[in-house]
Amino acid sequence: MPTIEIADQRLHYEVHGDGQETIVFAHGMLWDRHLFDAQIAAMQPRYRCVSFDLRGHGLSTAGRSGYELYAQTDDVAALITELGSRPCHFVGHSMGGFVGLRLALRHPALVKSLTLIGSAAEAPSSRDLIEGWMLRVIVRYFGLRRLANTAMDICFGDNFLADPARETLRRQMRQRLIANDRVAIAATVRALLARDDLSHELHRITAPTLILVGSNDKDSHTTPAHSQRMHEGIPGSRWVVVPGGGHTLPVEEPGVVIAALDEFLTATQLGAVT
Repeated sequence: MPTIEIADQRLHYEVHGDGQETIVFAHGMLWDRHLFDAQIAAMQPRYRCVSFDLRGHGLSTAGRSGYELYAQTDDVAALITELGSRPCHFVGHSMGGFVGLRLALRHPALVKSLTLIGSAAEAPSSRDLIEGWMLRVIVRYFGLRRLANTAMDICFGDNFLADPARETLRRQMRQRLIANDRVAIAATVRALLARDDLSHELHRITAPTLILVGSNDKDSHTTPAHSQRMHEGIPGSRWVVVPGGGHTLPVEEPGVVIAALDEFLTATQLGAVT
């Protein structure tokens, strides 16, 4: 699989399709480039689709530093530029959305449209900070196996967790979660807890923006209320609440995400979204 060298890091990426316009997909913490496999399969006949592993995830370098959100934002900017994908349609889930917001503000020329799934613009609350630091210590010294049940409950909605037809998929996602590098995830948690509040800068985002959130998103950092506030802050943005959906919509509700993204990108190309 191809890689790009950025400073002391090596990012792995994949390119599917050869459409004139490019979609760049950025996963959330604990996952990797495969999070958007269903969406890429659906979109690649018409778009060039780029997916990659963020620092410390998947096959990308798991170094001891460089996990700060602005460093990761610069990683993505370098990747987009290196692949000749500017401007791109950027799709980010959770932490990938945190990066997408910063990309749209810091490198607006690289972003043709922005899709944020289960994400937020605000800094962590005091409670989130306390719980996050406890989580970081457990992950750093004991790994993710001890937290697997809790993590699965936060990452997925009740409908997905209770569906007998998706038992195999749940087991696969659990194994992917446990397999993460504990040092890299602990460093990522630290970076997320240190993120700045972008609420008062959202009005500067000029790219057409789609915001998706599950009504059953149980991640306290990315509740439906967080998404609503982003929608209210980003001029002309679209806000879609998926009934019964949890935090990881690309996996839980792949068809819903595909339909919303397809409609949004088509409208963007036709100039119906500004």
